[in-house]
Amino acid sequence: MNFDRSPISNKWLIEKLCSLEADIIVTNVHKVIHEDVLNQVNSKFINLHYSIIPAYQGLIGSAPLNAALARKNRIHGVTAHVVTKLVDEGETLVQAAFPIDYSHDIKQRNFEAGCLALLNAILYSNLDSHECIYFNKILVNPADDSLDLIFLTNTFNKLKG
Repeated sequence: MNFDRSPISNKWLIEKLCSLEADIIVTNVHKVIHEDVLNQVNSKFINLHYSIIPAYQGLIGSAPLNAALARKNRIHGVTAHVVTKLVDEGETLVQAAFPIDYSHDIKQRNFEAGCLALLNAILYSNLDSHECIYFNKILVNPADDSLDLIFLTNTFNKLKG
């Protein structure tokens, strides 16, 4: 079904999501989830926004990164947040930032930061404190400039207690 926020689509989406009985639902439809869906589905909705909110709130997809590049920002990042009826206003779960380095694939770095922040938000969604991750080459083995290494180190250290 083509999800278009109509009453019929919302009803279908509510039925589908309720049948899943999911603890967490990650939204990625690039559309605002209708308030009825949020109210009737007993799950926590998480969204990944491709900026450090409050910067570029309300922009969708790669538009926040494009706006940051147009402004010649030196740092960019992502925010994983709880979805509420107010667009991009829900509680911040994780933010990840990285320097904009034009010698790297910035869109790929943005995507990787988003994936890792979202995974971190899901893994630690029951924690009361907010998580902030800063991806910087200084934190990474020079032979392996991988965001995965930072995330895995952070995750394993937390799991070890």
